Amino acid sequence: MHGHRYVVEAVLECETLDEHGFGIDFDVVQPRLAAIASELDHRVLNELPPFRDRAPSAEHQAEYFYRRLSGALAEEGSEMRLVKVRVTQEPDAWAEYEP
Repeated sequence: MHGHRYVVEAVLECETLDEHGFGIDFDVVQPRLAAIASELDHRVLNELPPFRDRAPSAEHQAEYFYRRLSGALAEEGSEMRLVKVRVTQEPDAWAEYEP
């Protein structure tokens, strides 16, 4: 068993900007992404429900983050659209999920 220090990136898009020139403030998105990450941090991923029946590969993690973050944004009524999520395991090893 071994661990990794993953980095998770989310790419969002919107049709319009607010009066300050923002699509969405990073202070809105980052806590949601951090909350999802904290559920996986320092845990044995194979033991967690989303990865019990499939490998916790970077590809599956990217899909997991995508589904959770897009759901959180939709629940808030955000007009932002999550385009893709990238999970980086090492500087030269990463996977993206984009439906």
